[in-house]
Amino acid sequence: MKRMIVIPVLLGLLWTGLLLVLFLWNVAGERRHIQELAEYQARAFFQQILATRAWNAAHGGVFVPVGAGAAPNPHLPLAERVLTAANGETLARINPAYMTRQIADIAAQSAGVHFRITSLAPVRPENAPDAWEREALTGLPPGGDRFELVPGRPGGDQFRFLAPLVAEESCRGCHPGLAIGSVRGGISVSVPAGPLLASRERNQRTLAATYGIIWVVGLLGLGGSTFEISRRREKAEALSRMKSRFLANMSHDMRTPLTGIIGLSERLLREDLSPRAERYARLVIHSAGSLLEIVGDILDVSRLDSGRLELEARPFSPRRAVEQATGIFAFTARDKGLDFSVRVAPQVPQNLTGDAFRYRQVLANLLGNAVKFTERGAVRLDVDAQPTADPRQVRLRTVVSDTGVGIAPQNQGRIFECFSQVDDSLARRHAGSGLGLSIARELARMMGGDIAVDRAPGRGSAFTVPARLAVGGQGAPAEETAGRTQGPPGGPDPALAGLRVLVVDDHNVNRILLNDILREDGAEVRLAAGGAEALSVFAATPCDLVLLDLQMPGLDGAQVVRRLRGMETELGRGRTPILILTAFALPGDQDLLPAGEIEGVLAKPIDVAALHRAMRAAAGARPLAVPAAVGDPPPPPAPIADAAPPGPGPGGELLAPDEALRLLGGRRDLYRLLASDFLDSAPELAAAFEEATRRGDLAEAGRAMHTLKSGAASLGAAGLRDTAARLERLARTGEAPPEADTRALRDMLDRTNQALRRAVAA
Repeated sequence: MKRMIVIPVLLGLLWTGLLLVLFLWNVAGERRHIQELAEYQARAFFQQILATRAWNAAHGGVFVPVGAGAAPNPHLPLAERVLTAANGETLARINPAYMTRQIADIAAQSAGVHFRITSLAPVRPENAPDAWEREALTGLPPGGDRFELVPGRPGGDQFRFLAPLVAEESCRGCHPGLAIGSVRGGISVSVPAGPLLASRERNQRTLAATYGIIWVVGLLGLGGSTFEISRRREKAEALSRMKSRFLANMSHDMRTPLTGIIGLSERLLREDLSPRAERYARLVIHSAGSLLEIVGDILDVSRLDSGRLELEARPFSPRRAVEQATGIFAFTARDKGLDFSVRVAPQVPQNLTGDAFRYRQVLANLLGNAVKFTERGAVRLDVDAQPTADPRQVRLRTVVSDTGVGIAPQNQGRIFECFSQVDDSLARRHAGSGLGLSIARELARMMGGDIAVDRAPGRGSAFTVPARLAVGGQGAPAEETAGRTQGPPGGPDPALAGLRVLVVDDHNVNRILLNDILREDGAEVRLAAGGAEALSVFAATPCDLVLLDLQMPGLDGAQVVRRLRGMETELGRGRTPILILTAFALPGDQDLLPAGEIEGVLAKPIDVAALHRAMRAAAGARPLAVPAAVGDPPPPPAPIADAAPPGPGPGGELLAPDEALRLLGGRRDLYRLLASDFLDSAPELAAAFEEATRRGDLAEAGRAMHTLKSGAASLGAAGLRDTAARLERLARTGEAPPEADTRALRDMLDRTNQALRRAVAA
């Protein structure tokens, strides 16, 4: 949104600046035009006067009848002033200077243009220069002239022009002492500036109006274009969301029955089966896992296409990553009779910083294809490191080579297209979705490299992946911390058989988990998805124990406890033990616990052994760790022993299924069931969080993150659990989560879901 505002503003400022520059340039041009026009007029008058004087001088003057406008020139010798014609009429001689004055009077009266002869040593006093003329005559260069706008003259501003008057042979008749070529003085021309300046002002106002209209139209165009781009972008995003929703629904519709198939097959394997039936069950699990992997590839392509997939930068061991990626393929290759070898060069650093999970995903795609398309010979993985210009980075070069069918040059680009394979015929020997290499190439490019393929049909293939990664990193590599803590699995607790338990939790994963654990114990379980439903179930059926989530939409756990205690009084029942289930997000959450009204607190994720101990203690009415009574200082309630959630470990591992399985008592079938439900519900919770954040409903956003945190903790997804907990804390404290944290949530959720799908399919 911020970018959509900044870009139009910058374009608007650029458009305004461009038009302003053009407007000022046109205004300056208009000023120059008026100046040049006035100078042209002044020069035209000057040239006319020169031509008139030259003609007059060439003919020795002009004789006209003496009258009011043509009196004899007193500055001429008396004998040359007048001439008597044959008819007795007296004619006055008009010499060049006299004619210039006569024409000047006519021009001043008719056109308002004033010109006159002036000199620093005038013959006639009235030809003495004014201040401007004196300055111009004094500084006049040889052969030059002077023109400028002189403001403040009587009658208004004037354009003034002065050019030298050079003495010629004809001038010596009136000025016998002049040397030919000398400067006697000059002719000064004054043109009224008012009409021209008024014209300039009108033109400037017209320019301003024109550019103003252009500016407004341009801004409207930019605004309209921005709106249209925004509309198209929103439409594209809506289509992308629709596509993602379609893929998610398709994934749900496919993954749900497949997970059920896998879960039921896992349970079937726990029975006493014949070798043939056991082999069939394992084949069912393997086939369903392959389909789950294809569904995961489709979702990966969708995230890559929409740009929602982001790489994480965490320290990891490249050798450990290679070991984890090659394990399963080494067994498959040996089953096919292939020679499978791995070489990691000594110069490869011990620790790098990057996305180990995505790097393993690229390796898995390339190694899987190599093993699948190689019938005889060998598959080899080589990893080495090359230095870069930046000593803090290396180029990790990974080569997967095989002696399989090879790829023709014309098909080497096609194999990286989505849903494309070299052999697309119905009779093709190797199955697959055609997405693996497309995903691998996009991931390689996100790592600063690409995938290159070499060799020809019949000689095998070699895929080279260069990746630019940072050297080293703080803390232990994340993937090495997985599985370090694993306790003995817990089994059913016969002491809880027949116990009537009401489970209240708004998260379906937790309800499924507790329902399965308690039913295996032999307990009678009733489920409620919220506070109102819990009150209804409690009123209808007595219970021996209530397991109650603290944070729920609508009625939270504390409100439900108080109402349950009130209902016990109304219904005449005894006190029902209540265990609170929660993972404290803030220290203040402890104050939400109803003091003296509960029997204990269980921290999430649920540890089966700790749950059994707490239920036995509560059902046996033995005192547990509970908050102080009302009126006492409220110390933080201590969770029941061994119920604390597992820490993320030094590296903050993405997924630790071994720890989650320990808490589930080793129940892999239950873990798959929980994972399937989480994969369905987690994207909806993330979407609900983003929508609530956008509309400013931080309470709803916090509830969504609390539910997501609980589900992630139950599955051992420490990274997602911590991310959701951080966002929950922000929302609970009234602080809107930054966009970077929201992106981190999406990325962590995508990565966790991918890891869960692979864990379920393994």
